[in-house]
Amino acid sequence: MALVNAKQSGLRNVKVVTSGFEKNVNERLDVASPQASESRAEVIMKVFALLLGMMMFATANAATESPATADLPFKVTECRKQLDGVLRSWNTTGPWSVQMGPLEGGSAFRSPTNQLGYWVEIKRYQSGILEALRLSPSGMLSVRWDGKACEPRMKTSSYKVTANQPNEKNWRFFTDADLEKLVKSTEPGVVLLWGPGMIHSVQSVPRVTRIAKKLGVKLTILMDPAFPQDEARTIAKKHGIPFEDRRLESVELLSRNMQSHFPSHIVYGNGKLSRHFWKGAFDDPEYESQITKDLAELK
Repeated sequence: MALVNAKQSGLRNVKVVTSGFEKNVNERLDVASPQASESRAEVIMKVFALLLGMMMFATANAATESPATADLPFKVTECRKQLDGVLRSWNTTGPWSVQMGPLEGGSAFRSPTNQLGYWVEIKRYQSGILEALRLSPSGMLSVRWDGKACEPRMKTSSYKVTANQPNEKNWRFFTDADLEKLVKSTEPGVVLLWGPGMIHSVQSVPRVTRIAKKLGVKLTILMDPAFPQDEARTIAKKHGIPFEDRRLESVELLSRNMQSHFPSHIVYGNGKLSRHFWKGAFDDPEYESQITKDLAELK
């Protein structure tokens, strides 16, 4: 695909915030071939121009297709065409789910895309500002429209749920690459997320372990991303749980809000990840019923 620059695309009054994105590009340039002749500034501008070009192309095509914004749980009045172009270029699939928590008097909605580990969030502020966020394993891209002129303001940033935690360098992380490897394998399984600080969550580990063994499926156990390692090891030993310190760092599972409750579990099989996850502690028959039902739906 040929790159286009801002001048060629005819865009005007486009505000671009490069802090954070420039760092990401610089890191990539550090391992680039020594024959690369383009400056960092040129690479940054080309990447942004490509992103904007894709959005403009999608917006132009939206006139002859059903708008992607039609699936949103709220009516978009201002900057609808611009938002529609972005959602098309990001391949949102729905359904949209409401995100809880304060947002300057506004609201937020989240949708999966056609690629594991990539999600889109729409924020609608009470002030009238509309923002689209693309969440991915490499970071977050934000496009914000301020005012009726609908001028896009873009920025990128990196994020990590476990950042700045004590002893983080000694932790093992479960990423989207790990999740994708499990989902694409021929062996069906369950991913269980538990919190050592909650007794019902602790008790769920041996229960799910028994059921997974009974059903002949693989079990992957992940731990609360922010729980102290030494304390977790002590609790696991006390309850006879084999300790494996693997922290949830998957954008896919975090975007599904699996970390909102401990324990929670999700099933995969036949190359697919279940559309939903289960939260709460259950007895053995309930766990068996849930897992069996989800595996049947994935066939």
